[in-house]
Amino acid sequence: MLSMFLILLTLPDVLDPKVFSPLMAIKLTADPDGHVRKVEIVRSSGIADVDRQLLAGARRWCLKKTRRGRDVTISINVDFH
Repeated sequence: MLSMFLILLTLPDVLDPKVFSPLMAIKLTADPDGHVRKVEIVRSSGIADVDRQLLAGARRWCLKKTRRGRDVTISINVDFH
């Protein structure tokens, strides 16, 4: 099942959002109840503030509960649209 999670990011004024479209990747770990406990950048946007916004947004996600009652770690590619 493919799920979609939304994170609104504010780009710096010096960038043109029509041109700036990096592909980012994060890795996150969720506890058995689906609460995100750890998030790390695997592929950065190159802009620290944008990376911080992505990390903060991903920490608010809640995933499906795991069936085996264990933490789960997943990697996610993030595309700006």
